[in-house]
Amino acid sequence: MFICSSDCYDKSINRDIVETCVEGCNKPVKKATGILQKELDDLQAQLNRCAMTCFDKATQKFGPDPAKYTEAEGKQFNEQLLNCASSCVDDHIKLLPNIRKRLGDSYQKLLK
Repeated sequence: MFICSSDCYDKSINRDIVETCVEGCNKPVKKATGILQKELDDLQAQLNRCAMTCFDKATQKFGPDPAKYTEAEGKQFNEQLLNCASSCVDDHIKLLPNIRKRLGDSYQKLLK
């Protein structure tokens, strides 16, 4: 990318041509960044949905108003929520190798 960009300055002194050339050099990096951002956004959204499901299950069990929980119920609620959310994280950590592979495959396609 940097060599490509520096070559743009050697080809022309016209600012518009140089700018267009440099933008062309940056396209693969922008595409790669977009691919990574989408994967991370998807992972975050999945993790958020899982955590919300944990919260929903806990509130269904203990009721929607934490102010009305007894001390014991509050502790049980927090414990259930923590255990469930931890399972969400563990499950999503297991997805990372597949995400890494998809990213690698996508990046290889960009290099061709």
